[in-house]
Amino acid sequence: MVPADTKVALATSSQQTVGERIRLVRTRCKLSQSDVAHALRITKACVSSWEVGRNEISVKELTKLAEFFGVRPSTLIDGGDGAQTRALDANSLAKAIELSERVEPARFGALSAQGKAKVLAFIYAQERTPTPGEVRSLVSIVGDC
Repeated sequence: MVPADTKVALATSSQQTVGERIRLVRTRCKLSQSDVAHALRITKACVSSWEVGRNEISVKELTKLAEFFGVRPSTLIDGGDGAQTRALDANSLAKAIELSERVEPARFGALSAQGKAKVLAFIYAQERTPTPGEVRSLVSIVGDC
């Protein structure tokens, strides 16, 4: 996940594929293919096939993937400077922490600092407040990785 206050700088070339851009953003976010697959409810093999160019990603999946990473679809398509930016404010971050601790207090508390950061970055980057079920799933996924 791209933290909400971070821009993803992509060094692109005319020869870089969508799959290579997906891999670049994923690795810059320090996520595994499994992390992405769990979050999007797809298989790891599907993520891998996009990254190596074995299969093309659908517009629907590309949109979901871009939303997950916190970038615009154009960032993955053509490498344009399409990173969404959102100023980090204490109030929004506090709401993300409160939501995580309220929905999954034991599991969220047991996560490593990096795991907590992944959960908070995802929640914070959303344009809407995630449902309790989405938070439970996210905390579970991060906790299992």
